[in-house]
Amino acid sequence: MKSVLSEMEASGLLDASGAERVRPLLAGGKQLDEALVSSGVLSEEQALRFLAQKFGVPFIELSDAELAREFLQKFPVRILLKHRLLPIRFENEAVLVASARLFD
Repeated sequence: MKSVLSEMEASGLLDASGAERVRPLLAGGKQLDEALVSSGVLSEEQALRFLAQKFGVPFIELSDAELAREFLQKFPVRILLKHRLLPIRFENEAVLVASARLFD
């Protein structure tokens, strides 16, 4: 994760003092996305946008998603809540799922 922090610094998204606030949280076992947000150095959206681009994962604005109740009812609520998942739609014979937990 050190290289990702370095990339964030190089891009200007994170400064050296912000990176120093994140490192102890990472050492304590927090995932990178959580450490960035809980340290206060980035908003959740800033962190997730950067990480989505870095790891080639689509970033979805949930306000643009049309969620059908009938579609959502096909999934066990317990699993969706436990893993913080939100099924968005069926696409190309797969379910597109949103999650704010990139490393989960």
